[in-house]
Amino acid sequence: MNMKEVLNMKVLAFGAHADDVEIGMGGTVARMIEEGHEVKIVCAIIPHESIDGVPNLKDKEIRHKAAVDAANILGASIEILDIDPYEFTLNRKYTKIFDQIVKAYKPDEVYVNWHHDSHQDHRAIANMIFSSARKNNFSLYMYESMLPGGIVAESFRPQLFINISDTIDKKIASLKTYYSISLYDQVGEGIVGRASFRGHQIGVKYAEVFEVIKKIRL
Repeated sequence: MNMKEVLNMKVLAFGAHADDVEIGMGGTVARMIEEGHEVKIVCAIIPHESIDGVPNLKDKEIRHKAAVDAANILGASIEILDIDPYEFTLNRKYTKIFDQIVKAYKPDEVYVNWHHDSHQDHRAIANMIFSSARKNNFSLYMYESMLPGGIVAESFRPQLFINISDTIDKKIASLKTYYSISLYDQVGEGIVGRASFRGHQIGVKYAEVFEVIKKIRL
C-alpha cells in the first residue's frame, strides 16, 4: 500500500484495550505519522484486573500511562474512553459513543480489531464500528488478531500488506511501555516474528496485514 496516494489522511485506530492497536498495527501507525497523516488511537477499556477478576486501581493508572506513552512513541494522539469491561457489549449506548467519535473526527480511514477474534471485547468493538461505518464515507479495515490470542474456527485473510520495516523499532518501543504486564517479554518475540513472516510474504523485512471491509475514495 502506498499511503502517499492520499495526502494528509485522517485515521482512526480503535482498540478494545490498551495495547491492541500497538500489537496489531503499531508499525503502520508510526509509518502513517512519518508520511504526514494524522492518526488518533481510541482505546475503549483499560484492563486492570487480576486473573481472579480482582480490580487494582494502581494497575489501571500504570496501564493508562503506558497507553499514553505508547501513543507518543508512535506519534499518534489518543483518547481513552475507560468503559467498564463488564458493561462493554454490542448495544445502542456504546455504538452511539463510537458514532459521535467518528462524526466529530471525520476520518478517511478507520481500523479496528478483527471481528472473529477469540476475545469478546474485540468482537464487540468491531461490530460497533461496523455500525458506525454504515454511512460508507470512509474506508474500513481490521488488523490481525493479537498475540497472545485464542485459536478460533475462522482464519484471518490478509488482503492489505503494509511494509513496516522502517518503523518496527517504534512498534517494539511502544510495546515495551506495557512493562507492568511484561507484554514484550512474554510475547514480543511472537509479535515481531509474525511481522517478519508477513514481511517475507511480500519480499520485505517486516509487515503488518489487514482485512479490507471496504476501501472508499471520495
